[in-house]
Amino acid sequence: MSTLDTLLEGRIRDVDRLAIQTSGTVYTNHIVQVQSDTSDIELQHSFYKRTTEGVNTKLGAIVWTDTGVSFDVLNDSNGEIESVFEVGTGGITVNSGTASFGTSEVNVEDKDLVLGSAETLIADLNGGGIILGRLVDEDTGDAILTDGTPPYILYSNPNGFWSSNIGFNVESGNAFTIGTNVDPTVTSVSLDEIGLTIVGATSSDNVVLSAAGLALGTDVSLDSDGLNIGSDLSFTTADGLVAGDITLNSTTGLAIGSALSLTTADGLVAGDITLNSSLGLEIGSDLKLNSVDGLTFVATDTSGDVTLDPDGIYIGNDISITKLGGLDLGGSTITSDSIVFGTSPDETTLDDTSLQLGEDVLLNHDGLSLVNTDSAVFLGNKKWKIVFDASTDNLKFQYDSTGGSGTYITKAEMKST
Repeated sequence: MSTLDTLLEGRIRDVDRLAIQTSGTVYTNHIVQVQSDTSDIELQHSFYKRTTEGVNTKLGAIVWTDTGVSFDVLNDSNGEIESVFEVGTGGITVNSGTASFGTSEVNVEDKDLVLGSAETLIADLNGGGIILGRLVDEDTGDAILTDGTPPYILYSNPNGFWSSNIGFNVESGNAFTIGTNVDPTVTSVSLDEIGLTIVGATSSDNVVLSAAGLALGTDVSLDSDGLNIGSDLSFTTADGLVAGDITLNSTTGLAIGSALSLTTADGLVAGDITLNSSLGLEIGSDLKLNSVDGLTFVATDTSGDVTLDPDGIYIGNDISITKLGGLDLGGSTITSDSIVFGTSPDETTLDDTSLQLGEDVLLNHDGLSLVNTDSAVFLGNKKWKIVFDASTDNLKFQYDSTGGSGTYITKAEMKST
């Protein structure tokens, strides 16, 4: 205890002795004049509590100086008298743990409201901010807000952002704007009832998202009509997909320039190549493949056409290979059973049992049969001829020295009787 406090305690008097009245509200009237030749003037009005045993306890004081006044109270935790409220030419300082204002309105003339001014580290500002309302009374512990959590805006560190448990509503005609210097191509970002707008260094850098659609610069747009990327690429409900000279839609199908198209009506058309359900595959006028005619190689002369179908392959008008007819070479045919040369009645037939020359000669397992009367057996380079004489049923052996000149002389004859 200071010497001054000791001196003052010796002069403590009961305030009732100076009271104008002793019941109800007690009024006191102290007039103190302090003069000093120095600038450091202090007037202290102390308050004590005296027990019945005469023990004095200092409860607080009002201290006046030439720069202001402070209100000091006893700190029960350390027994010290500490200033809790100071008013001076420099402003008002509240040193207590909680400052409560019972007024209906608080007006602050200064435009800056600084929270956490005594902190020296950003990390120590974590959790600081504004809380509207309280859940419980800090002194009594009694519930205050009973229908939910108080709305708040609090600083979050090390995340580096403000955190709120409620949303933000920007009134009509105003925008939520974010000025940025992180990206030099972005001037500002605003969000209002119309949409989101990102303003770039040039109009080609602008981004606009609204109810009408999305616009990226001056070249890219997405709206109810479709997607447009510059003048070369678009995807709309009206025209479908358009990429330069490529189009894809429900009306014209797929078209790549004028050379290739794919539609439900014409199928695939690529220059002189056509593929559809009606014509099958056509490559120019020379090759066709369809379910009716099969594969056809068309020549300038139809006699040279080549056709491949389920029945077989046909080359021109003369050659064919089929399952039933085998190989047909115009006047000759080869099947799994036989080989036929020529046409009736002069055809030659060879099968697994015989060789038949027209209708006159037959060679089989039974032997050689000469049916026609003009048929003969020639020997020795056609100089000898064995011939059947149908008029006599005789067998003649004839000789021609020239060999086949047509003049044969009978040298011997075998008679039937």
